[in-house]
Amino acid sequence: MTLGVALLGAGRIGAVHAGAIAQHSDSKLLYVRSRHPDTERLAARYHAHAVTDLDTIWGDPAVDAVVIATPTPTHCDLIEQAVAAGKAVLCEKPIDQNIERVEETWKRIGAEGASRVRIGFNRRFDPTFQLVREQLDAGSAGRLEAIHIVTRVVNPPSYRYVQGSGGLFRDMTIHDLDLLRFLVDEEPTRIYAAGSALVDPELAAYDDIDSAKLLLEYDSGMLVTIENSRRSAYGFDGRVEIFGSSGQVTARVGGAPDVSVSNAEGTGRRPRFAQAPDVAFGSSFARQWEAFADAISEARPIPGATFADGWAALSIAIAAKRSHQERQPVEIKGSFEEYMS
Repeated sequence: MTLGVALLGAGRIGAVHAGAIAQHSDSKLLYVRSRHPDTERLAARYHAHAVTDLDTIWGDPAVDAVVIATPTPTHCDLIEQAVAAGKAVLCEKPIDQNIERVEETWKRIGAEGASRVRIGFNRRFDPTFQLVREQLDAGSAGRLEAIHIVTRVVNPPSYRYVQGSGGLFRDMTIHDLDLLRFLVDEEPTRIYAAGSALVDPELAAYDDIDSAKLLLEYDSGMLVTIENSRRSAYGFDGRVEIFGSSGQVTARVGGAPDVSVSNAEGTGRRPRFAQAPDVAFGSSFARQWEAFADAISEARPIPGATFADGWAALSIAIAAKRSHQERQPVEIKGSFEEYMS
């Protein structure tokens, strides 16, 4: 079965998704719909049709799935329309900037509709972090006590992007928050976040920052710190250090992706993965699409970040923003199931 796909959004991330779809032998990009100036060029590259209206996409039975890579404020409307049209959905993060809007969409599409929606937290499909999760499941670190996550990107985004991004916590940190939830099964209960506009002081005029540190607390006593920067002079830097009662598991993506386990017997390094510094997480998009497309074709549950996962990551990101504004710790909402019941 060849999966028919429509891509909404032809910007940078839309082009990444188009490439991922093209790598899958049983997927075919049929339509590209966007206001981006590169829309027709992107569509032509993958032998798809560039369209301006959504009705063509919703009404075409050959379209099995839709990838939403449009600006964040459009996500909820497009999810609702796609689900109503019977399409499966892979939507870029965050679902929306406003948690109430996300909850409204949940009520409109229901649990059945949400079961065919996945949120594009691609790091869940990065082989480095999947190996970390395997090591944690195997008990390599023992009982978890502390985690430190670092994400530093090469260059800050444009002011135009910043204006619609929702800010560093909802745009950048949210990836780390979802990665954290992917690696550990416990939910954080309180957060303290501090940040500054160190790279570009002009960001303050847009109510945004480019450097941040977060501390998350858990009922078990575990402590997690997250560090973000929108500038790294030495290239993309993504690291995770997980410390536990019997050792630690560390991972790095970027220049030399690898995973290592340290315990009383020493440190063992796992096989490195071929991945250039400027395409960190590059393979994760193709792996994400492969898992998504194969599950739809085989009529089985779709792996990856669910609608509830998207809500949870956004909820924590919003709590981080509030903590930064109020300069004090903030309690985090309970689980999605508890909150929506």
